[in-house]
Amino acid sequence: NPAVRQVAHLIVRKYRIIVIIVTVRCRGLHMLCDRSVLTKYLTVALLLAGASLVASCLGSKDTPHTLVSLTAFSSANEFDAWFEDTRKIAATRQQDMSQLAEPTGAGDFNTTISTTQAGAITSNQTKGVDEGDIVKLHKNHLIILRRGRLFTIQVGNNTLAPVDMIDASARNIPGQVWYDELLVSGNTAIVIGYSYRLGTTEINLFRIDESGHLNRGSAWSMRTDDYYTSRNFATRLVEDKLVFYAPLTLNFYDKKPTNRPTLQRWQANRQVESRQILPANRIYRSAASPDPWRGISLHSIVQCKILQTGGDLDCNATAILGPSGGEFYVGPQAVYLWTAQTDIDLEAKRAPATVFRLPLDLAQAPTAIKAWGSPIDQFSFLEQDGFLNVVLRAEGPLATMRHAEASATALSFLRVPLTLLGDGSADVPEKHYTPLPGELRLARLHNRFIGTHLFYSTERRHRSDPLEPQTGVAYALNIEHPKKVISITLPHSVTRIEAMDQSPLLVGERDGNLQFSSLVIKDGWSFTVKPVSHFELAKAMDAETHSHGFFYKPGDADSGLLGLPYATAATTATATTTGPAHQSLTDAPSGVVFLRNQTLGLSNIGSLLASPLRDKNDRCKASCLDWYGNARPLFVGNRIFALLGYEIVEGKLNGDRISEINRISFQ
Repeated sequence: NPAVRQVAHLIVRKYRIIVIIVTVRCRGLHMLCDRSVLTKYLTVALLLAGASLVASCLGSKDTPHTLVSLTAFSSANEFDAWFEDTRKIAATRQQDMSQLAEPTGAGDFNTTISTTQAGAITSNQTKGVDEGDIVKLHKNHLIILRRGRLFTIQVGNNTLAPVDMIDASARNIPGQVWYDELLVSGNTAIVIGYSYRLGTTEINLFRIDESGHLNRGSAWSMRTDDYYTSRNFATRLVEDKLVFYAPLTLNFYDKKPTNRPTLQRWQANRQVESRQILPANRIYRSAASPDPWRGISLHSIVQCKILQTGGDLDCNATAILGPSGGEFYVGPQAVYLWTAQTDIDLEAKRAPATVFRLPLDLAQAPTAIKAWGSPIDQFSFLEQDGFLNVVLRAEGPLATMRHAEASATALSFLRVPLTLLGDGSADVPEKHYTPLPGELRLARLHNRFIGTHLFYSTERRHRSDPLEPQTGVAYALNIEHPKKVISITLPHSVTRIEAMDQSPLLVGERDGNLQFSSLVIKDGWSFTVKPVSHFELAKAMDAETHSHGFFYKPGDADSGLLGLPYATAATTATATTTGPAHQSLTDAPSGVVFLRNQTLGLSNIGSLLASPLRDKNDRCKASCLDWYGNARPLFVGNRIFALLGYEIVEGKLNGDRISEINRISFQ
């Protein structure tokens, strides 16, 4: 029980000094202090702790809202009435602003949808929550999503051979369609995409048999805003349920609320069924109402159970009304949604925000609390031991898919008990924020929770900037004692923070070379974090911008293998302002480098290399830029692979070196 654990932690922290004194006295008195005497001392200490805790709770401003939650609309008529009232408020505000000769662009909040668990073999943020990616494992076969097509590769029985290929599209949709994410549930492969022409999220199901052959299943679409960002993924798989984030901007120019998420089934390019998955009594609103003038969105969390017989989807949704800007994080028990007004003013002070908790158990109602600022990305969240931990910048989120890479004027760490979340009327008490140090201007931000520790860094300027500093600084803190923040000086910039089990790995660049640094954490009376080992790959750069490019396979408690795609000057034809990492949108990397971790000591065991670039014309029809990358290190059982564009290279570890033993092309 998180509440019980929280009380226990408070008692231990506040009164451990009494326990220490008792222990020291007993050790000094030797035989005069028996177990009964020690028990009496501890009993008194615990009674004092309990009395003090009750008194502090009665007088505390942090009164838990344990029985309070958000309010849902009781009926469709009530929701329609709210929409009409809000539409009038927006119209009145627009008229008032027009009389003040405000620019016509002030009404942009009405912008409608744009028309323009198999075994985890790639990294996931949260244990038990699988994320969409470009490659998954189904029994003896890899399934690869690449440039609008699905491929299967047999890896069972010590083989490596292409098996099947099928178009990822299930119907002929004209215009731009991006098939970005792949998930596997049972014998069903799920491809998630977005159609800019239709303004819909596409969900295409495929059956995969024991031989690795693919058969087209059902095809679905759901009206949503564009879900893509530069770092986060739209879809998760929790046990046997797909979990989607499906935002929709409400259009108050309409006289009725027309844009609600509706699931549509398609067959032979014709809609055959339409299902309403969001009834009004599953739409919740906070006690803090968003401003319709600046935009209100229907932030929906859609859960779909895949029925393995018939390829059907059983979907339902829960939604909250909030400002248009937001970031989300999926934990094993709930989805967290942080909403704030989009903000293009980097000098803004503490943008108002609300954080919502939407339980995956639909029998539980969502809760919320008012806060300020906005998270950097999904890695800014951690729910642990009854607390929500979030890294915040003072500004609201930018209205762009690359908002995670924006600068900030100030950073803070928020640690708030879940018991404080209620109907959204209360503010997070100021004592739950801890200001964080760091040089932030012209910086890209990175953060990661590893165990009970937070690591974050700022990457100054851009990797192609000649003024890029040759050293970097990272910061660390223990989330249970956040006041002490340690700075760690590194011989390179920091472009990626990863976890080797419970130990941090910082990746960056220096003088055109790819850098890796492992850190050791020591908790106790003196909290310290220090670099342990460093490795440099000459004339190379990180070839991936997403978290899934990195993977760590633990061996035992002190060892493991890691892999990361990299690019060299030979594969990045010209130096551009975007840098080699972003050229992964169109170019295959040079290879994947593999390192061994032995008691946090890093050693190079070699690379698996891509073939020299050949004709790039693959007659691509859809998704012709690799938004989610094109390379992955893969550890399947005891075998090691490198996915490099249309190639898979297998390596074998002989002693301290890896060597190529097989290679296929599946184009």
